[in-house]
Amino acid sequence: MPNHDDLLDQQFTHIAQLLDNAHQALRDSPHQARAFAEEALATARLTNNHHHVASCLEFCCRLYLQLPHTPLPQSFLSELLELRQRMDDRQGEANALLLMGQGQWHNGQVRIAATKLTQALELARNINYVTGQIDALESLARFHTDIGDYVAALDWYLQLLQFVAAHDPVSDVRAGVISNIGALYGQMENYDAALEQFTQALAMFAESGNLMMQARTAGNIAAAHHALHQNDQALEHGLRSLTLYRILGYQRDIPRLMMTIASILEEQGEFASAFDYMKRAMDGLDDRSDEEGYIGVLLGLGRLHRKTNTLHQGIYLIEEALRIAQARNLPHLEYRAHELLAEAFEELHDTARALGHYKHFAQIRDQLQSIEKQKAIATLHLRFDVERAQQELQILRLQSQQLQSEAAQKERELRAIALSLVERNQFIEDIRIKLTQIAANDSHTPSEQENLKSLIRQLHDDRNPGQAWKQFEDQFEQVHHGFMPLLAQRFPDLSPTERKVSALIRSGLSSKEIANLLHIDYRSVEQYRFRIRKKLRVPTETSLTTYMAAL
Repeated sequence: MPNHDDLLDQQFTHIAQLLDNAHQALRDSPHQARAFAEEALATARLTNNHHHVASCLEFCCRLYLQLPHTPLPQSFLSELLELRQRMDDRQGEANALLLMGQGQWHNGQVRIAATKLTQALELARNINYVTGQIDALESLARFHTDIGDYVAALDWYLQLLQFVAAHDPVSDVRAGVISNIGALYGQMENYDAALEQFTQALAMFAESGNLMMQARTAGNIAAAHHALHQNDQALEHGLRSLTLYRILGYQRDIPRLMMTIASILEEQGEFASAFDYMKRAMDGLDDRSDEEGYIGVLLGLGRLHRKTNTLHQGIYLIEEALRIAQARNLPHLEYRAHELLAEAFEELHDTARALGHYKHFAQIRDQLQSIEKQKAIATLHLRFDVERAQQELQILRLQSQQLQSEAAQKERELRAIALSLVERNQFIEDIRIKLTQIAANDSHTPSEQENLKSLIRQLHDDRNPGQAWKQFEDQFEQVHHGFMPLLAQRFPDLSPTERKVSALIRSGLSSKEIANLLHIDYRSVEQYRFRIRKKLRVPTETSLTTYMAAL
């Protein structure tokens, strides 16, 4: 029969295997990945090992963030944060706050998300946690980009860039931030600024030899030049990006890049080459994994057929694109298809069909404009909510600082009282011992002996541990209200003396000071500490004082 340690080793091995299975299943079967991860978490709970439970919770939270339309359980986030705090793992606590922010963002709770992301950044700064600061700054930048607050997003990205330049020697990290700033400028349709950032990032990636990021950045530069109708430069960078992807054997981004190159060639009047690239893009999208890309290729081919006087073939392709867009409920692509069909049928002098498509085009255009207005209003509301949350957080921060200051003062007063009682007891005990030594001298008269014995008894009574404890307990309850009842409720196995020792540990007293205050010897206090740690299941790597403070 396996012993306890062997059983734990088996459980830890099983947990590692389940997490590995979850990681491998994530791409092809997200729900199976979730099942593996949650089984690992359930197994970790059986071990009563805080570190393994926290690690599994963190893995589960990160996994949920990758699952669209699947809310991240708030209970996971709360438990993870509580565990990290109980373990006195400040970096883990910062990571947990960041996950809470990302989780609330994932769940659509924008105000809470902004607050938690900011708290994660503040804690990471307070403990000088470099990776935590980078992750929090990047999350805040992406968060504000997502809600359409591009000015705030740009500010966070610039803070991130400054921080990375000062703390991270890896140039690729800085180049990645610069590239993200370029993408943000692209979303703002400031293509000149986007080009400046992308060009700087490309030079840094070329210097470090990062081919993958060179390929992506060159593709972004091609798109920015194309948006500015600078097609010679656009084509040069598009072909450079394509060459790099082929060297790497990376196929995923090639179809979209070929569509961009085809569009550039079309604008240059190179229709035969544009056809070639658009057809090759379609071949790369045959598995229909990118529905929008496939529809875009059909529309592009239809547009090219129209420009090369093979209009009927073009209409067939555009109608096929329209059919798929309607089936997939993609109104922005339906809009483009109806516009192209209206123009095509007008060229064929089929006025009725042209008018029908134009009416659909105008109707969808109005709907999309209405949606854009609603999005703009919603974005303003979100930005207002985020700003209000940040203002409230600043108020709470000031209140928290004041409360912390008051609590620290009360803690100092409580410790002063405890130490005063310790010193008083020690003083009385020292006098009692000296009087006992004096009383042992036979030179005293019977009356003097009796007086000395009476005085010794009185000093012994004055050292009443019950009275000293009551004085301490009254002050302790004022500073840590509800701690003793909570301790008794959560850990009913603790004896009254163990609860007293726990309170004194919570106040930061040493074993020697506790022994003096409770009138027990030092070894007894150490035994109490051992039993308390065992009953509360406090890991050996966690300070008992810290654990008590977390309660």
